[in-house]
Amino acid sequence: MILIFEGTEKSGKTTLAKAISSKLKIPYYKNSYQKFGLKEVYFILWDFLNQTCFDLIIDRDYPSWYVYSKLRGEKVEGSAFNFIDTIAQSLDTKIIVCYRTFYENYTDIVPIELNPKILDLYKEFSKITKCKTLFLDTCANNFGDHIKEILKFIRES
Repeated sequence: MILIFEGTEKSGKTTLAKAISSKLKIPYYKNSYQKFGLKEVYFILWDFLNQTCFDLIIDRDYPSWYVYSKLRGEKVEGSAFNFIDTIAQSLDTKIIVCYRTFYENYTDIVPIELNPKILDLYKEFSKITKCKTLFLDTCANNFGDHIKEILKFIRES
């Protein structure tokens, strides 16, 4: 099983991914190269996962490639996307998109005004992916409930 944590900036992706990793005893991997737009990194990782059937929790991956390419007005190559998405589906990948509708003391690289557009692009992504996707509003900051909701999503999908 592969779990990908995605979403808007400062929405709790990393914190939740690490907690689920610890709880399920599945390794956690932060894709540090995605910010450079190197789609080749996705091919290497997914080829590895496909060959090894390794369980992994990934903090940002190919959904980010789709969303942030679209945000920058770049074209997402359909055949490349479909190739990775098909492998992801075959490995029972589940995607958790964390988002917030309210931010306090927000500072980050991505301007807060872009978060609604980013969330819309994740919703667009969820309509074309073959993987099950959960949208998780993390505004309540109720960590325990978020963990329970993610575990329920994993069990039921």
